[in-house]
Amino acid sequence: MKSTLSWTKALVLLAVVVCVFGGTVFGQPWDGNGVEGDPYLIYDANDMQAIGADANYWDAHFKLMADIDLSAYTGTSFNMIGKYDYTREKGFEGTFDGNEHIISSLSIDAPVNSTYRGLFGYIGSTGEVKNLGLGDVNVMGGRIGGLAGRNDGEIYNCWTSGLVQSGWSKLGGLVGVNYGLLDYCHSAGEVIARADCVPDVGGLVGENAHTGTISNCHSTCYVLGTDVYVGGLVGRSSGLITRSYSTGTVICTNDCYEADLTGGLTGRNNSIIRESFSTSTVSGKYRVGGLVGENLGTIANCYSVGSVSGDEQIGGLVGRNCEIIDYCYSKASVSGNSEVGILVGDSWTGTYNSCFWDAELYPDINGIGDGSDPNAIGESTANMQTASTFTDAGWDFNTPIWKMCNGPNYPQLWWEECPEAATLLDVVSTMLDPNNLKNSNMKNALINKINAVLQMIDEGQYEGALNKLENDILAKTDGCAETGEPDKNDWIITCEGQNQVYPLIMETIEYVRSLME
Repeated sequence: MKSTLSWTKALVLLAVVVCVFGGTVFGQPWDGNGVEGDPYLIYDANDMQAIGADANYWDAHFKLMADIDLSAYTGTSFNMIGKYDYTREKGFEGTFDGNEHIISSLSIDAPVNSTYRGLFGYIGSTGEVKNLGLGDVNVMGGRIGGLAGRNDGEIYNCWTSGLVQSGWSKLGGLVGVNYGLLDYCHSAGEVIARADCVPDVGGLVGENAHTGTISNCHSTCYVLGTDVYVGGLVGRSSGLITRSYSTGTVICTNDCYEADLTGGLTGRNNSIIRESFSTSTVSGKYRVGGLVGENLGTIANCYSVGSVSGDEQIGGLVGRNCEIIDYCYSKASVSGNSEVGILVGDSWTGTYNSCFWDAELYPDINGIGDGSDPNAIGESTANMQTASTFTDAGWDFNTPIWKMCNGPNYPQLWWEECPEAATLLDVVSTMLDPNNLKNSNMKNALINKINAVLQMIDEGQYEGALNKLENDILAKTDGCAETGEPDKNDWIITCEGQNQVYPLIMETIEYVRSLME
């Protein structure tokens, strides 16, 4: 009789294990031993649910073995991995290797005042998550991210897409609050504040805290904030941002304070941003910048080429600069009502070292909206596309930090991929504004001349191609290069238009000459 009871008890205990962990192995929820060389192997949604069910496993090693769909879990039914609620905390201190697989359809709808929600609620200081993609997330709560609510550890080579939304604070496409390291991560989709006065909203991270580092990351998110600190990559940063960029749309509808602090990369910088850029479209009300809304730290070797609009303190690079900007440039378009500058809107107590802006694109707008600085220099488009303009001012093209790509390009950072070189035909047919020519028919005529040259080259008629380039096409586009302004023979009647075409004509001429040698 005793033996029968013991066997019945064992069956009940096994049933509990299976229910809680979703596994079918005897006494263990997953294959593997959970150590570095023999991690627990995760195959399905039940296996994922089991990790969060028992905190005793949160210091183990896991490896994802297949793509997983979590759509069966809604509301708060998914067991987050790692928890932090101020009164009790236990982070994920192990390793989760996504093994280049994707977890899709994570859905969390937690109370608005809940803390740190995501696939991982809290990644502790020794925790590591890597090589993982999260697709089609839909996360709502307080202090949230698609991947993690809070990260104190390391996140490497991870990405998210979908919707992250909150009515409280600190929300990011990947991580809500970062105290650790994010490296080679990116986010896409939407990050949206769903209530008035929601601070710290970022495409990748809501708040990058003082111990946080973000490197080699980017965001293409649509970001909508309703309070201070809104950014395409990070809402507010007191840590390091390096070799990162943003390309999305950033909007702040703040009616809570007099300053939005909205930026293409980050709303406010309290520490260091270096070797980063933004092409974001940014709009807000006060202290709005193409890269940073308000700078209280150091920005070095960065640039902005996006679009910025607002009311007051509007800058192509920085809305309001209170500290240091070194070796940066802006060619962003800007619009606003007061203190509007292509480089900086309000300089306040800021300092500059060898900074530039394109003064030819928007000649009616100053580089600094509330004044000027001898170390903030406006240059022509042609000079902005010439390496010596920058190397003569001490910019580093050797370490390297900066580089010039082929063709008429502005400086780019060493880690960026150069765009494919635009051909002469591409530029004339797709980029040259017909308003830059004497009459609209001349654009098609110029295209026909270029096509004739290309046909000659294909047929080996190099002398004829060279003659047409030098004596026909070049003669209609070289006034600005020779005298600084268009001449009577030029078909292209603006220096802006000639600066697009002239360098490529010269490159084509040199190419034909090389074929003749």
